[in-house]
Parts: sequence; structure tokens; C-alpha cells
Amino acid sequence: NKALIMWWNNTEMSEDCLYLNVWTPAESSGQPLAVMVWIYGGSFCTGSASLEVYDGAILAAKGGVVVVSMQYRTGPLGFMMMHDSEAPGNMGLTDQLMAMKWVNANIRKFGGDPDRVTLFGESAGAVSVNFHMISPYSQTYFRRAIMQSATAVAWWAAENRYMGELRAKRLAESVGCYYNDKDKARVVECLRHVSVKNIQEAAGQTSLDREQRRNNYAIYRNSSGHETYMYFDLRFRPVFGTDFLPYDHTTVIEMGNFKKTDVLLAPPSPAGVMKDEGVFWIMYALARLFLQDNNWSLPAHWGQPRSPAGSRPQAFEHDPYNLVAQYFTLSNNINDRLVDSVAFEYQVPSKQFGFEHWTSEDVLNAFDDLTSDRSFKCPTMDFADNYTDRLLELGDRVHKLWVYTFNHRTEQLPLPAWTGAMHGYELEYIFGMPFDAEFQRKFYAFSDLERTLSEDVIRFWSNFAKT
Repeated sequence: NKALIMWWNNTEMSEDCLYLNVWTPAESSGQPLAVMVWIYGGSFCTGSASLEVYDGAILAAKGGVVVVSMQYRTGPLGFMMMHDSEAPGNMGLTDQLMAMKWVNANIRKFGGDPDRVTLFGESAGAVSVNFHMISPYSQTYFRRAIMQSATAVAWWAAENRYMGELRAKRLAESVGCYYNDKDKARVVECLRHVSVKNIQEAAGQTSLDREQRRNNYAIYRNSSGHETYMYFDLRFRPVFGTDFLPYDHTTVIEMGNFKKTDVLLAPPSPAGVMKDEGVFWIMYALARLFLQDNNWSLPAHWGQPRSPAGSRPQAFEHDPYNLVAQYFTLSNNINDRLVDSVAFEYQVPSKQFGFEHWTSEDVLNAFDDLTSDRSFKCPTMDFADNYTDRLLELGDRVHKLWVYTFNHRTEQLPLPAWTGAMHGYELEYIFGMPFDAEFQRKFYAFSDLERTLSEDVIRFWSNFAKT
């Protein structure tokens, strides 16, 4: 599907990936221009700064800014945490920092102003921007921040050392490197002799199962196990309790040791960015249910149609109430007190609440809202509240936070209508793809009204960076 392959890497992959792209407007006043530094997303396990949708030429030309995008290491090569000096974790974030330092030292040669640098990113890229706001190493290398669809408060954004080392142990053992807790440097040395291909393939073996996740929640969060759970797990991600991220986001905000700056923020609808943020994650994480004969379709067994006679069909073993327990609670037990409250709050159609019939789309809509809230909206709004409250407590009346809304779905997007306005699909407007003939030839086209929308979005983003 062309709407999905646009996210696939279009260049050769290599650990030798630390390159960046720079776009400068052909015409300018001669004065140094504001700089927008893009950090791509991809769950910290995939992605590339060179995707067609991230081409910064149109944003630079129409916005009158210098645009920079950088590569950084992902997956275990970018985020494995095992040994403070040999595998310290957060290598992908320090790659980004190195690019930021390069921009600070060299961007004048490309017409940019090193004192007017705005970081902007989406999903894991937005989380990265947020981490640079709280890392003691990054704060002097940018002025403003744009975070689209995520913040570092999200449950999937980071984990502590214990969790990071547990994943590293599983990776080492899966490629034949005996794990010795007292000699981790030797384990790292063993891993250096394993091919990158084998390490990447072994990363798939490091996901934690439900029981491990419940136990780990209890270990480091003092949780009793009554915890909402998501049906997907990011294998390698940033780790706090390390040199680059000494403390988790909430602690840094409380301490006041964060970057005080203007922020443009995009939580999911109704407070902000993509209306159907959760659908993207549901489709990918539960692809075995949605992908049939290479076509995306709603799981038929999620529906409960009314029988022709209007009577109730036979017992339905896939009642969405049971699916809430399966996909959204750590306990996987329909008697968990969370199941009833969560299912009721999100109006999950179920016999438990007197529903007699429903469609697969009814179930998807409820799960979309649940996923969006748990993974994006609630943590993003938590960030907004905590950040602005702390600024006021510290007497900062200068810096502000803005929230934007983006609910448009591209008219010719070649995906089923039920996918809605999904995670990531505002980026084509920010980077001006409605004006890119090659992108439209390769993927899909845009209308004249959508070109106007793209011009507006480019103006909003670039003006934020300039002021």
C-alpha cells in the first residue's frame, strides 16, 4: 500500500549512518535565517531522515528557513543499555546531540542563525525533542521546541536501567553471548563480534511478555498489577538513570532543571493533532488480525450483527469486553476491576452493558480512543499541565506553550476510510508534499485545497521558528 510504504527506508541501512541533510532557500535577504532541525520518529527501532516525506526543500523555500534533518542509530545499536562506558544506552540521543552541535558550529555557512534553532519531531522524534529539553547536555543547542504526537511522559518513551538491562541480557543470550552480570564489558565485547544483521534480528526476541511487564511494573513503580497495558511493546528505547538522562521526565520538571522555552505541542484530538492517532498502532501491532491477503480490513469477528429475525445471535466468545482484558490490562483477567471501568468509560460495545449488536468499526472506534488516550493524549496533556504549572511556580511569565489541532485526512489517501486521520499523516503537509510532483507520482495526489492547507501549516511552523 503506497500510504504505508512511504514510511519504509529508501536507502541502504548501515551502522555508519551519522549523516545529515541541509536545505537552504535559494533566495534570502542575506540575513541569517531561523533553523528548523527535524528528528524523525519510528518507535526508536526504525526510520530514516531521507524518506521522501521528510524532504525539507519545500519547507525551506516556502517557509524561508534553513531545514536540517539527521540520522541517528535506532534499535539495539542506538539504545541498548548494559554497561556505563561500553554500552551506556541512549546512543541514538547522543547521535542527535552530535548533530545539534554540528549545526551550532557550522550552520552559518549555510545561511542559518545558530541562535535561532528550533527542534521539531514527531512520535519518537517528539519524545527525543523532549529529552533534549531535560538532558543536562542538550539545552544550550536550541531555542524552541515542537513536539508532534508525543512527549517523554508517555509510557513507551523510556524505561529505567533495570528494564533496559533486562532487554540487553535477552539480546545477548539470543545471539550466543553468555550474560555475566559481573563482567558486562566482556558481554559487550562478545556482541561486537556478532553481525549487525543478527543483532537486529535478535532484537525481536527482547520484547517482554505480559507477566514480565507486570512484575517489572511492580518492581519499579510499586504497582499492585492493576495497570492498563498496551498490546505492543517497544523493544529498545531511551533509558533514564544514565549519564545522558539522570532522571525521569517528571523528576526533572519537579527539580526545575529543564529547558525553559516556547513549545508548540500536538496531543491527539480533541485537544490536538491526529484524530485517529491510535488506529495506526492498532493496525501494525495487531496486523495478524487486520492484514488479510495483503489487504487491510477490519477483523470480522469483532462485529456482532443483528440476526435477520432481529433475535440475538448465539453466544459471542469475542465480546469486546473480553478484548479489553486481553489488549489493555496487564492481568488479562476479565475480573480485573480495570476492565469494567475502562470498557464503560470508552463505551466499548458489549453484552456486559446490554448491547445486542455492533459492528467491527464500533469496536475499532472505542479501541482507537483508548489507545490514543493511554499512549498519546493523556501523557501529552500531562506534560502540558506540568510544564506550564512549573514555569509559573518558577516565576517564568515569558515562555508559552501552544497546542494545535489537525483533523484532516488526505482525500486520496489509499487506505480504508475507517483508518481516519492517522498518526504521522500531518507530516506531508508540514514538509509540503502537496507541492512535490515526484512524491505524488510515487505515492498519492493532493487537491488544490490541500495545497492551501499545506501552505498554511508551513507558515505556522516556520513563523514559530522565526519569532
